[in-house]
Amino acid sequence: MALAGLKRIAIRTLIAAVLIYVAIVGLLYTFQRRLIYPGWYFGTAAVNPDRTGYRDVAITTSDGLRGRLLYHPPQQGKPVILFFHGNGDSVLGSIVAMRSLVAAGYGAVLPEFRGFNGAPGIPDEQGLYRDARAARAWMTANGIGADRIVIIGYSLGTGVAAQMALEHAPRALILVAPYASVAHVAAARFWWLPADLLVSERFDTAAKIGRIACPILLLHGTADTTIPPENSASLKALRPNADRVVFPRVGHEVVFSQPAQALIARWLNAHSL
Repeated sequence: MALAGLKRIAIRTLIAAVLIYVAIVGLLYTFQRRLIYPGWYFGTAAVNPDRTGYRDVAITTSDGLRGRLLYHPPQQGKPVILFFHGNGDSVLGSIVAMRSLVAAGYGAVLPEFRGFNGAPGIPDEQGLYRDARAARAWMTANGIGADRIVIIGYSLGTGVAAQMALEHAPRALILVAPYASVAHVAAARFWWLPADLLVSERFDTAAKIGRIACPILLLHGTADTTIPPENSASLKALRPNADRVVFPRVGHEVVFSQPAQALIARWLNAHSL
């Protein structure tokens, strides 16, 4: 009787554990967009940078959303940087990330993602690509061709940046704190879950980087726990002629650091940009 009782307890415990596991999987699958796009669901970082020199521009996406971007014109002969921000940020954070480069004379086009910072819509992978394409279309309509564009993506924005560089080869592509793919990051963090099967938002930069026809710079902080630096190492392995620089003891906020911004400026100068 004692052995039979122990077996029943073991079976019930196993069933309970399986049910809890299935419930956790279901919850993470259902609410994954809240984790991937916290700036949409929980709000973006509260910053209020100096917007002097920027113009607020309305754009319309292919699915009919009225989006926006901020535009700062370049100095004569300088490229225009198309910058895509991270998942907890907004165009206001983009201004901070671009401060040194704008001061050096580069132009800036800073699109806002749908659902972020009061923008209409609900974010998803294809929607963010539509937002980016609308910004590119505005640039083309205003005489800013691919030969004058440098694309920079930060964190979540690196996946969007890679897609845009694949579709419209820019002069250069810079990925700051990039991921190999969202599924890759999720699998490392939630190692006990079938993350590759659960993640619907792919942003698979690893599958694209080898087909992007421009110089590429990868930047990462060694102390980045949000997107570990082995992600950019994986991208470097897939694109051996890409340049990769890591900053010791710097975390995920690397794009806002003066050393990173200065290095980007030096790298662009080295490429005659």
